[in-house]
Amino acid sequence: MTNAEEESDWLELEDEKGKLHRYLISELVELDERNYLALVPESSVDMKLPPLVLVRYYLEEDHVEELDDALEYQKVFHQLSNKYGEKALLG
Repeated sequence: MTNAEEESDWLELEDEKGKLHRYLISELVELDERNYLALVPESSVDMKLPPLVLVRYYLEEDHVEELDDALEYQKVFHQLSNKYGEKALLG
């Protein structure tokens, strides 16, 4: 794998205080004609069961936004748990 390919697996997001955080892109989820990314914080990548951050992903604009709707979050989480099993996601 080249450095360019390795870097493409990472996403940097800026928080409300202007601090950059790096996330490993774990999974792209397509649901209800929308795209979502499951992200793992860089500081948690080596954990056995790292926390997941779910964000809405706009492919055309290459833009992400916080997923703040609880029902939408549950639908995406359910999709992931159907694929991997809830135990794999929750530990």
